[in-house]
Amino acid sequence: MSDRQGCPVVLAESHWPPPGVPEARPDQGRFLHSRFPPLVAAAAEECLRRHYGEPPAPAGRGERTAVLLSSLGGDRTTAARVAEAVEAGALVAKPLLFQSAPTAALGLVTARWGLAGPVLSITPLGDRLKDGLTLAGRLLAVGEAAEVLLVCADLADRPGAPDRAQALLLGHAEHR
Repeated sequence: MSDRQGCPVVLAESHWPPPGVPEARPDQGRFLHSRFPPLVAAAAEECLRRHYGEPPAPAGRGERTAVLLSSLGGDRTTAARVAEAVEAGALVAKPLLFQSAPTAALGLVTARWGLAGPVLSITPLGDRLKDGLTLAGRLLAVGEAAEVLLVCADLADRPGAPDRAQALLLGHAEHR
């Protein structure tokens, strides 16, 4: 959805960690080892709550909401665990194998909120937000979705630094 110039409008936004709480950690939930899926889910859930309240999304809205993950590094922790097990010739635990997909956390969010539009994950060449906004704008412009939940997330790249995520619900101005 977009304004009259065709640009997506931000309907809701959230950040992780929350402003003023840099040490905050999202609930690990059922995710075994990595902080990445809970990070993605926490930012997405908060963004959707800010716009819709509690799940699910209103009837008629969730069915046309796409979900897009934009991450420079993805879930490096789970990928490393799976690679270690394969290299050692060990069996990979089924939950870990399922969680190795970048969109694992998005599946949890889409199920809880009743979102049934396209689910995509990209590793941008440049800026994760800019590239994510470009793709979200295209999804809206061609009618693949009426709204797009864009989640930009990455684990900290150095010890002691916080993991970071930003979620934006994008759509047309009339959906505000």
